[in-house]
Amino acid sequence: MDDRRVKRRIDTWRDRLLDLSLRNRQLNYVFNKSTLKVSPSDHLFTLGELLQDKHLAIVSSAVWDEDCTSDETLSSRQRIKLSRTLIADCSLERLSKTYIKLYRESEKLELERGYRSLYLSVGFISWYESETSEVERFCPVILIPVKLARQSRGSTDFSVIISADDDPLCLNEAMLRKFEIDFGISMPSSFSTEELLNFEEPIEEEDPRSSLSDESDELSLVDVVERYLDAVEKTLQNHKSSLKRWSLQRELWGMNLLDFAKGVMWRDLSSLLDVKDSPIISQLLSGGEGISPMCHVTPVE
Repeated sequence: MDDRRVKRRIDTWRDRLLDLSLRNRQLNYVFNKSTLKVSPSDHLFTLGELLQDKHLAIVSSAVWDEDCTSDETLSSRQRIKLSRTLIADCSLERLSKTYIKLYRESEKLELERGYRSLYLSVGFISWYESETSEVERFCPVILIPVKLARQSRGSTDFSVIISADDDPLCLNEAMLRKFEIDFGISMPSSFSTEELLNFEEPIEEEDPRSSLSDESDELSLVDVVERYLDAVEKTLQNHKSSLKRWSLQRELWGMNLLDFAKGVMWRDLSSLLDVKDSPIISQLLSGGEGISPMCHVTPVE
């Protein structure tokens, strides 16, 4: 069975697993009481600290002092501590309730299902279903699996840390597929420098941030995120005649539970190409033709 036919079959299976309806929170992210809407105190530094396995404090916007980071009397250690902060757009009471709820539910789901469900969404696309629609919708661009620190009773100390064992960055695959099918928008499907370099979207103006050719192939995770967001922003600019109200909000972040039950299977299907020569996998990819039992099992009486 040739690779092109195998890839088409796998792509068909993968598409069936993606929920492209507005019931999917990855396409219609709602900032309600079960969501922590946060913004970084220092966008690049805060993201970099998170991706280096540093704990980030979460504070309520009601008690956050915007001027504190510019206080000249602060020591460098104090400045770093303040920059490792996410500001939650809610009261201290609401932050406490949402934090505890997300902690309990995410721990329970991971224990029951065996995979992570709590994600910090970095950057959102504000989008509309049609030119006449008045309903603004949000979908996250980059997803980072995180864990909330266990909180002692009555404490107001809240913090989050990355929970990925391998690759800490995930793309919103549902968004990529939805926008490609419904609006004809193609965005990079991976974080690889090679794909970002070869991402052939015509641009109307030269954007110095988009040039990767003079840089090292070894980009930090923060650089990778920024380059990907640059590519998304360019794509939206190139389609601004038809998507006039769409925009990328880089510093809008959100934390909530995302259902990746089918997403786990979706990612596993990607590895089938690597094992397509296996007799069992080959038969499955060919539609099950010629499958014979591996062995005869005698039922126990």
